[in-house]
Amino acid sequence: MGFNKCALRVGRRCGSPRYWMEEALLEVEAIILNEQR
Repeated sequence: MGFNKCALRVGRRCGSPRYWMEEALLEVEAIILNEQR
């Protein structure tokens, strides 16, 4: 899944630690929000 997002966002630096950390944080936030509903 992460690789697909990376391929779609060519403008961003793919594979950089910061990129993967941001993606992970966004996914965690989404999971938390879904659980709160």
